[in-house]
Amino acid sequence: MTDDWYQRLHASGLLDVLAPYQPALVGVHPLGIAPEGAPVEIVCRAVDLPAFARVPESTYGAREGFALYGGRLDHEEAVFAEFSLDGLPLEISAQREHVHRRLGAATLGISRALDQAGPVARARLAQAVAGGADWLEAAEAQLS
Repeated sequence: MTDDWYQRLHASGLLDVLAPYQPALVGVHPLGIAPEGAPVEIVCRAVDLPAFARVPESTYGAREGFALYGGRLDHEEAVFAEFSLDGLPLEISAQREHVHRRLGAATLGISRALDQAGPVARARLAQAVAGGADWLEAAEAQLS
């Protein structure tokens, strides 16, 4: 796990670039269970997905390994950008609706539940994620 991921992300200025899109950090990094190489997940809200896609493409598109594609996140149409900043892998997504708020709230709720459950529960969830399980599905199964 990359312990300094947040400091590196903050120093990169990426969150400032994404500020108009209400970015939320979600998933394994904020939960402290990120396996080696896991991307930092940032979810955003953008009413105009093509306009949003132009932001990471124009700012980071020249970086080696940059990828931009459409898809779905939480059953909602989305656009995704994947790239690395100073060795920190990133996955940024945006949807028209407030999916980012639900995923942010889920991350916060899971974090609180793990804090109460203790280090064994966190280690068990980290092991499931390292084994390829989706962080949200694994947490729901473990903590429900």
